[in-house]
Amino acid sequence: MTETCDDCGDSTAWGSGKFVNRIPADVGWLCADCQAIECDVCDTPTIEWDHPKHDDTQIWCVDCLEKEDAA
Repeated sequence: MTETCDDCGDSTAWGSGKFVNRIPADVGWLCADCQAIECDVCDTPTIEWDHPKHDDTQIWCVDCLEKEDAA
């Protein structure tokens, strides 16, 4: 298995800064940048997301969900 991201080719090896959040892919790994999804509210790429309680078709980052819950 290679130590590079299958999508962008960046190193996901120990010490690369992308080792901790890598996930297994077809041949090697995917780095956090390539597995991130854009938040439908703020357009920020995030790997930590969920759906708002009122709409399960939108993807919201954790920050936007916390703001919604606080409001």
